[in-house]
Amino acid sequence: MSNRLFQGIIHQMKDAIDRTIGVVDAGGTIICCSDLRKIGETDGVDIREELSSFEAKVVGGKTYMAIGVQMHPDAAVFVDGIFTSGCDWTPPSSGSI
Repeated sequence: MSNRLFQGIIHQMKDAIDRTIGVVDAGGTIICCSDLRKIGETDGVDIREELSSFEAKVVGGKTYMAIGVQMHPDAAVFVDGIFTSGCDWTPPSSGSI
């Protein structure tokens, strides 16, 4: 999916969310973020290894949820902080992006 599309969605959401939110690609590189200075940084998350279950997972103080095809996720939405699945934060489904 286009990085511009992701960035447009994140830009619209950033005023409503009081935390840093973004999307990392399969290699763990931040491809869009509410903190523009972080774009291009590597998060060190291996999406295919750590997020294959499509459940929220906390890694390094951030909560991630994979998006894309279930067997081979292409990207993951992240938010700073630790959240339990469905409790405080529900990331957009791959169908809504």
